[in-house]
Amino acid sequence: FSLQFGNRTLILELKLNDELLPKDFTTSTYTDNGEIIMEKPKLQDRNHCYYQGKVRNIKGSHVIMSTCNGLRGCITLPNDFLLIEPLGADSSKHVVYRPSDRRLNNIESCGNEEHTDDHFSENVDKFAGMLRGNSPHRHKRQTSTEKKFLELLIVADKAQVSRSKHTRIELDSRVKELVNYLHGFYKKLSIHVVLSHIEVWSSRDKIPLKTNAKEVLNEFLSYRQNKIRTDSVDSPWRYTDNAQLLYGGSFDGTTIGMASVKTMCSSRSGGVNQDHQSNVFYTAATLAHEMGHNFGMHHDSSECVCAQNAQCIMAASSGFGSTKDWSSCSKDYLAQSIREGLGNCLLNVPDPSRLYGGPKCGNDIVEMGEECDCGGIEECSSLCCNATTCKLNPGAKCETGPCCLSCQYSPPGHVCRGTDNKDCDLAEYCTGFSANCPGNVYMENGSPCNNKQAYCSDGICLTHDMQCQGVWGDGAVSGVDICYQQVNKLGNWNGNCGKDLNGNFLKCTKENSKCGKLQCSGGGPRPMVGRDRYSFVNTIGGIHKCKTISSDDNATDVSDPGLVRDGTACGTMKTCNDGECSALPAMTCSATCNGNGICNNLGNCHCNRGWAPPFCNSEGNGGSINSGPITNKQSKSLNLYILVMPTKTRCIGSSSYLKVLLHTDTKNRTPIVMSITQPSRPPIVSTNVQNTPSRPPPPRPLAPPQVSVSVTPIRTAPPPPKPPTVPPPVPSFPPPNVQPPLPPPPPPTVPASKPPVPQPPAPKPSSTPSKPVVTRPPVPSFVSKQPIKPDNPTNNQPPPPPSKPPLPPAGKPPPPVSKKPTPDKVIS
Repeated sequence: FSLQFGNRTLILELKLNDELLPKDFTTSTYTDNGEIIMEKPKLQDRNHCYYQGKVRNIKGSHVIMSTCNGLRGCITLPNDFLLIEPLGADSSKHVVYRPSDRRLNNIESCGNEEHTDDHFSENVDKFAGMLRGNSPHRHKRQTSTEKKFLELLIVADKAQVSRSKHTRIELDSRVKELVNYLHGFYKKLSIHVVLSHIEVWSSRDKIPLKTNAKEVLNEFLSYRQNKIRTDSVDSPWRYTDNAQLLYGGSFDGTTIGMASVKTMCSSRSGGVNQDHQSNVFYTAATLAHEMGHNFGMHHDSSECVCAQNAQCIMAASSGFGSTKDWSSCSKDYLAQSIREGLGNCLLNVPDPSRLYGGPKCGNDIVEMGEECDCGGIEECSSLCCNATTCKLNPGAKCETGPCCLSCQYSPPGHVCRGTDNKDCDLAEYCTGFSANCPGNVYMENGSPCNNKQAYCSDGICLTHDMQCQGVWGDGAVSGVDICYQQVNKLGNWNGNCGKDLNGNFLKCTKENSKCGKLQCSGGGPRPMVGRDRYSFVNTIGGIHKCKTISSDDNATDVSDPGLVRDGTACGTMKTCNDGECSALPAMTCSATCNGNGICNNLGNCHCNRGWAPPFCNSEGNGGSINSGPITNKQSKSLNLYILVMPTKTRCIGSSSYLKVLLHTDTKNRTPIVMSITQPSRPPIVSTNVQNTPSRPPPPRPLAPPQVSVSVTPIRTAPPPPKPPTVPPPVPSFPPPNVQPPLPPPPPPTVPASKPPVPQPPAPKPSSTPSKPVVTRPPVPSFVSKQPIKPDNPTNNQPPPPPSKPPLPPAGKPPPPVSKKPTPDKVIS
């Protein structure tokens, strides 16, 4: 598209947003008698018109556009921000304007308010919330750089349907346009938002919808929790990561949205958003803001820095300023949440068949029929992928991915996603036949952690100490029990168990006291979260001091980081749930693992090393059907055979040699070693061993390269057909009973029982075959904090017979390759 704006001509280069809708995208409505109607749009109905791209020849530009019934969208330039939409009902005429040209009647705000007034009282200090840098001992997980996908469910209430301009088709189009904007916002954070389902309350609302935003939020989250518990396994409510209500009414005051804080991937992951403007861009910005709260982001303070001329998405109040962007504080909050495991559900990469639309080579997305996709010809720098055909180069098995190393699959058992020593997480391992890491799994809810002093909740071991450190920094710990009992029974700003629907503080009973206000001691003098807040210091009995933070009377409990989080242990087999200490549900899954493993969050056994899934009742490689194998016993047996057998096979060709040793299971694509020499059965280990994976076995030698790659590839034609793979040659051996030439007379006497010794430096054959050099892949730095002992080959094979010389020592593996983590930005 070519766009004329003032004296400038802007040429928009757009690509269809292939990640917007999955192929199994569905919608649902309800009949008058309450029956649900689930619909999967036909292919012709799923053809959407939502694009993203850039302005030609303008670096740093970004375009989000809809071409449905005219052009609607936004154009971000280095020093400008423009909106475009049809002029009236005529879709052939458009208006381009800056948001600052419009004016608000009222200042619109988020319902998750945080205190900003100046106020002091005895033993009360007011501090600006600042997120400080990480301590030196904190390390980023690999998951901080993994591509993340958020599967979103949108609910439209009856008021949305009742709007005169919102027919069902128009409503669906408005939701898709909204999520297209949302995708653009979150793509800057390496999070790809996918619209998985739209639920329309066409006949009547499924929850009471009033004007109190907090009440609507609580009702909506309760509705989501109930749908997760009661719906069938294939219900979109069960496999989506986040749910947002698009509210057609108006909330009280200036509130236009509200959400739970730091609940992403849990059953309370969601928010409510008022559809408050005709231009859906502003509603999308509101939804991005509320979803930011789900990720653990708080409102921006004056210390938070946004891009030049941009309005911070997490500002407490919205406005028609300029482009929307994430502040430095928002990025730090997100990084902290990801480190704590909050984004576990985002690491499951959708299957290519689920992504919307047909394959389009050059969009950097591997789709059906493509072997790889490294982007356009100009931007592709891959040595593994042909950018013209989206096919792998000859000899390559993969292009990119955590289980792809130098265009080849990493061996089975190679750790592709570690646990960073987190109690509730489970490591994932490469399978040997895929470049992708298996989907993220973790221990089932209720599993004991923290030395059996806490319980896992959605992959996180929630403790009072951890939450105190999140508010007050390193060195902070939870206060003594008497602090919780004496302060939280007051039912005021200082101590409470949340608020009722009327905004009144609730007093904690003794049993629920550790589920109310978080009571801490130690740490820094200033809270690290939120905007300006009250800080209370309480002295109990003249001995015990504990401190809390709080907001003003208008704040909502769901946005208060000073409250104990749901899932925190409050007693034996009890955890907090909405301010109450509740008993954990019975756990029956792990009983099926025969004492040799534990259950993951998907209800499958994660077996200890040496036991085979799915029930851990037979010898195997450990792990689960979801995580990949912990070890690769087949590879160890194969390596042993390669070291021992050459003296017996001598001149047998490498192809037939491997054919005798290997039998391929075509269904599972896993090589099975047909060797009578099997490794000894590993010892039974504790259930926590899977968090410290073993060193991966060395891979088989790769085939020699069969194609030369130019530094600047010119792709004018598809590559020639892939030639057959030539296996590596077997080391040559001298024929039997043939001695190498001896040095000049007088010749030394060589005993018959000893092999002749070759004389360096002249290259002379030896009667002792050379041991193949086994190259081990580098061990990721995040695998284990413990040093890994090098293998001792002499312990893994029997000693050679006396008539044969000892094998030369195996080459040492290359040192582990570790990347220096990029330090987080420190806000001062």
